[in-house]
Amino acid sequence: IVISLFFPFFFSDSIFQIDIIYFAFFVFLLSASSNYFFNYHITLLEADQKEYLVSKYFQGIGVIKSLAQILLIYKFNNYYLWICVELFFAIIITIALRLKVKKEYQWLIISLPKPLKKVKKFPEIVSKIKQLLVHRFSFFILTGTDQILIYSYIKYYFYF
Repeated sequence: IVISLFFPFFFSDSIFQIDIIYFAFFVFLLSASSNYFFNYHITLLEADQKEYLVSKYFQGIGVIKSLAQILLIYKFNNYYLWICVELFFAIIITIALRLKVKKEYQWLIISLPKPLKKVKKFPEIVSKIKQLLVHRFSFFILTGTDQILIYSYIKYYFYF
């Protein structure tokens, strides 16, 4: 979000308007962060050595998403619609993975009447979950901002 404050500087010579750049950035940020906040089930599948299921869902839905985006950009020539399709399919992947995990691990579905008692009983688990969240978010920052910085570097040194 802090990097987005510098978008007018980074994209001053872009052919796109700044509002579509902000819209795309925040939609892609929301889409990517949905994996960290809502797809915690992926960790369960990876721990059970069933990452092929995750790949199958991401690749299958990714192909459908790409085809939909190609058709929509060809038919309507609307970038906002193309970006919204990205968010829509991120939600679809989240729902599909959640349903798959519930089907695969039915014995893990627990309904606790008072979950705060359980949280207080196991503070080390809460601590590890917070550490995992910070680690995944920092990984996103590390790998997700490279393209913006490379673009600004190339633009600055090769266009001036």
